[in-house]
Amino acid sequence: MKADFITRAIIAWLKASGGPRVGTRAHMIAGRIDFLRRDRSDPSASKELIEAEEAWLAPALLKAAENGTLGEIADALKNLRKDGDPIFNPGRYNVLRAYVTQLNWGGPPPTLRRVVTRLKNQCPKNSIPDERVIRDMLKRLDLPLSPDKRGRPKKER
Repeated sequence: MKADFITRAIIAWLKASGGPRVGTRAHMIAGRIDFLRRDRSDPSASKELIEAEEAWLAPALLKAAENGTLGEIADALKNLRKDGDPIFNPGRYNVLRAYVTQLNWGGPPPTLRRVVTRLKNQCPKNSIPDERVIRDMLKRLDLPLSPDKRGRPKKER
């Protein structure tokens, strides 16, 4: 069940990254290679996330080699950033990257608070969307959020 959320999140992240032309399995694998490449160079990336991506990519690439689709993956990786713009939809890209990062840490889907905290660590302050926008975006993509604590915090005496 959890792998289904991860796959949907990765496909949505790829569409935000590469635009509407993305969506095939070759593009998904290319996107995960690109995601892994970025996270290896990011000192704040978790080692668990990198290991999970490597564990997923190795059998996927082997299967692609057996099926003869490595060329499609290479083309998709080469054309991932075809236009000069590095990211097709930066707001959605950043939200989905934070969501996937939190999702790969294990356990239930992340809370909105954890996604927003991760966004604050990854992005400049002026590029973080409102929490209502993040919640609506994830709901439209059918990506779950765990219930968060509600209400005002209790006063300490």
